[in-house]
Amino acid sequence: MDSVPSIHLHLGGFPSGGTDLLRLVCNAHPSILIQGELPFYSRLLDHGYSGNPLINTPDQFDKLIRQLSELDHYDNLLGLRDGQIEAIRTSLPKSVMEIVRAAHGTRGEMVWGDKTPQNSENLATLFSIDPEAKGLIVARDVRDVCLSWNRKWGKHMPLVAEKWRHRMKQVYQLADDYPGRVHVIKFEDLLSDTETVTKGITSFLGIEWSERMLEHHRFVGNVTDGKINFGKPIKAENKRKWEVLPDRTIRRLEEIALPTMELFDYAPKYGAQYRPLGRLGHLRGAIHDLGAMLFVGNRAREDNSLKYRFGLIWFQLLRRVKP
Repeated sequence: MDSVPSIHLHLGGFPSGGTDLLRLVCNAHPSILIQGELPFYSRLLDHGYSGNPLINTPDQFDKLIRQLSELDHYDNLLGLRDGQIEAIRTSLPKSVMEIVRAAHGTRGEMVWGDKTPQNSENLATLFSIDPEAKGLIVARDVRDVCLSWNRKWGKHMPLVAEKWRHRMKQVYQLADDYPGRVHVIKFEDLLSDTETVTKGITSFLGIEWSERMLEHHRFVGNVTDGKINFGKPIKAENKRKWEVLPDRTIRRLEEIALPTMELFDYAPKYGAQYRPLGRLGHLRGAIHDLGAMLFVGNRAREDNSLKYRFGLIWFQLLRRVKP
């Protein structure tokens, strides 16, 4: 595995913003393996793994594996469980990224990494851990994102619009701060012109394009509960669903997100000027969303039990508490 060129890729965006589709399209390429979410991976920096240092001793190796296991909240580091990682332990020294790559379960894929929506806001930290890593980010129309969050999780749409405005503004700035290392695509373009967008992605990664990326659904393994379109063919019409919303709602969402909508060339239909959400709006949204986590959960899941919904709340608490 060490002789194969390695491109470490962090895929991100905004939840319900096209990250799952982008991951599946990328994974259809025979040289790409992007694993599922690793929301706590950036905390490797807190453990001192800055700049991709060498791991020289078995004790250092065991410590890193233990920390990776603790940060792997969704059990997506498949290499930790299939025995592949043990071969690395017997051939030290290795860099942290060589070990992390093996933990991902790669079998010679040139491009490897994770799909985590929060990567879009953590890229600077992730790049500090691995100075050679790249970021691939997808942006989706905030109005469709808000509608999706409300239908799926019962979330407060104005607060979703505010979160989108803030996070995607960071993405735009990061693309300027790291030229050549961050590539941003639009979800709507991926739907309408998959070939052009995927050729842009492979050019960014420096690998040959594969026609398999046009038929990603043929190469999907397990279907994930709670993800409605997971593993299904691309539907070019899966956009502008927000037009079913009341005009007043559309206007308010646009007013909240307007500065970032303009950065990504999303034209407002009614919103003429930026009007931020405000403290009271934040408070209302936070209270509403807490109730949604408890009483709504994920409407698309077969298992949307009370236990699952409490798990969502626990996960949010974990995100805010350093290990």
